[in-house]
Amino acid sequence: MRKFLLGSATPSVESYYHAQQDKYGYTKLTDRFGEAVLPEILFADMRQERKRKLNKGEFSSLLYQELQKSLSNNEQAIIFQNRRGYSPIIQCEDCSWVPKCMNCSVSLTYHQYRNAIVCHYCGYHEAMPKTCPDCTSKRIKTMGVGTQKLEEELNLLFPDFSVQRMDWDTTRVKSGYENIIDDFETGKTDLLVGTQMVTKGLDFDRVSLVGILMRTA
Repeated sequence: MRKFLLGSATPSVESYYHAQQDKYGYTKLTDRFGEAVLPEILFADMRQERKRKLNKGEFSSLLYQELQKSLSNNEQAIIFQNRRGYSPIIQCEDCSWVPKCMNCSVSLTYHQYRNAIVCHYCGYHEAMPKTCPDCTSKRIKTMGVGTQKLEEELNLLFPDFSVQRMDWDTTRVKSGYENIIDDFETGKTDLLVGTQMVTKGLDFDRVSLVGILMRTA
């Protein structure tokens, strides 16, 4: 009889359930490798930041200050946002129309570099509309933030430092993933912004800060 070892820091609900039902053997690791201590976690209320006009675009004043500190100390930082593209929602300001995929019925995500709105499920895409098809209004706005927008803002906030983005769009080309990781590991990249790819088992000596952006819409 063959035996398999399943390991994950974030096991699926199904795997965890099977372990609770004794279908899987279950071993929990309670100590961190090398007796490493958990990092300090700080929270920022973006509603208050915007109300008091302290934010730097999509970044809180606290995260901005910590990024400055890390970069000035010749250290690296990772920014995690689990939404690729530029903006996850496009909406007409006059009638609230939102473009949706003709196949999946989910809202389309705006990709600035392609000037297109794209379905992240089936790949359907079309040109970014200039006018609303429902009311002909030209007041179409982007809502929310994706990795492309964060990359753009980081380049504006820290023009003297190298920024790279790691998501499905930048890693689907041959050796894309390996090149991004190699540039970050060798210090060619100072700031790495990306989706879940930047959270999966990576270990870099010079990384002293990780920023996590959580925002609906």
